[in-house]
Amino acid sequence: MALLLQNAFDAAWLAWRASIPERIGYGRDGRSFLLTKAVPLPRQGEIPAHEKFYYLELLRRAGWLDSWQDESFISLSVPEEKRRSAEEFLRKSGVRQGALRIAIGAGASYGSAKCWPPSRFADVANRLQSEMDADVILFGTAAEAAVSTAISADMSRPPIDLTGKTAIADLPGLLSQCHLFIGNDSGAMHVAAAVGLPIVAVFGPTDPFGTAPATPRCIIIQQRPYCSPCFLRRCPTDHRCMSAITADMVEAAARPWLSSAQVQRA
Repeated sequence: MALLLQNAFDAAWLAWRASIPERIGYGRDGRSFLLTKAVPLPRQGEIPAHEKFYYLELLRRAGWLDSWQDESFISLSVPEEKRRSAEEFLRKSGVRQGALRIAIGAGASYGSAKCWPPSRFADVANRLQSEMDADVILFGTAAEAAVSTAISADMSRPPIDLTGKTAIADLPGLLSQCHLFIGNDSGAMHVAAAVGLPIVAVFGPTDPFGTAPATPRCIIIQQRPYCSPCFLRRCPTDHRCMSAITADMVEAAARPWLSSAQVQRA
């Protein structure tokens, strides 16, 4: 059986080509004939706006759930063995014992429009390193190396740069050993939230009503010009939704979470 959470035609085609006997997914993108159970799409306004309800409704309509409830926190359990190995890896990478650990996810596979400028990430990181003696850890895929390099170049003290050095499967364990995540609207943001980190999320062309992390421990930073949310992968003009977000805004959101973490460490 294949439950296709992805909406794309290709997802259904691959499941059909793999001869999977049961193929369940939303009947959209011209792929219904490839599915053994094409689930009707929810109508506009039929379910709440956040995307978690879109997928929960798929499960309900497929007969896997009788009903769904609004969960304020969707958690991801990290086994103790994974936590220990992640801690060992971080220590070998240069993270200091007892230091505050700030994870930064400055990339976004969706496209450059989702990305806050690297120089501003560096500005925030410099302030928090200087004033709170925090370790800054950069996470990202190999394709995002240029972004991390740009951040590192503007930092007074070199960060621990793990860009391209970890697998997706390692991310929950590594993030679970940090104290705060600062980043764009991205997959890493959701993983960080799910393992329990406080989140400072920078939103630009996307809509937090649809894709904010499912956690109460999150502060969304967003400025909304007339064109936001546009959902474009690349900004055709001046990227004003992101350029309007200052380092002061992000630092102010980060400080309460880090102060709380300091109290817990003491």
